[in-house]
Amino acid sequence: MEQATPVIAILGIGTAVPDYKMDQNDVSQRLSDALRDHSDSRRWAKRIFKQCAVETRYTCEPNLLQDADSCRYFPHNSTVEAPSTAQRMQIYKRESVPLGMKAARAALQDSGIAPSEVTHLITVSCTGQFLPGMDAAITKQLGLSSTVNRIPLNFLGCAAGLKAICLARQLAAGDPAAHILIVSVELCTLHIQPSSKREALYAASFFGDGASACIVGPARAAHKGLFQLGEELSALLPDSSEEMVWEVGVHG
Repeated sequence: MEQATPVIAILGIGTAVPDYKMDQNDVSQRLSDALRDHSDSRRWAKRIFKQCAVETRYTCEPNLLQDADSCRYFPHNSTVEAPSTAQRMQIYKRESVPLGMKAARAALQDSGIAPSEVTHLITVSCTGQFLPGMDAAITKQLGLSSTVNRIPLNFLGCAAGLKAICLARQLAAGDPAAHILIVSVELCTLHIQPSSKREALYAASFFGDGASACIVGPARAAHKGLFQLGEELSALLPDSSEEMVWEVGVHG
């Protein structure tokens, strides 16, 4: 007898943000103070901060709340040095796991899935790396099985979260017992650059820090509030490699 195709769905969702809240108007004013010697960049920064439709963001870095002359991430002519890549990665290692854990616990609670039922863990991040990674730390701290299938997705950019969901759907479609936990953590503000260039100012106006998590698996009668997943599609667009570029340098 032919079996019906199982319905694969997002069974639960959790989110988390850091403790430090950035008000857009305040950041715009402090950045304007830092750009006092760069009049063109100052005018452009004010415009993009006003027009990007962001009101508040969150950051794991309290230094970003300091005044312009004390903030290591803002353009300045003082003796204050911008954080190195190593320093930014130290903060990432310290802050990423607790934030991811908070989102993961919320997703498990929302789905009604116990940690012992998680068969796969997909971790997603492109704003930091360390080894053993976030996947190993979350496995241990969340009490997942030591044999859980860990799949880190690193440095895939803005599409990585959706890529993880597509992969989770494929895994769940092939295994009726699968419950895939996806944990995505991005600490974008760690990579704000002390530059008056437009690209850097745009990034400073838009991106924030946060974590999200979800459980993907076969839908059961007991599950409520499901988000059914359909067939996935991934395409690499021609002549688009320069549209969004991010390279690691000495200062992040």
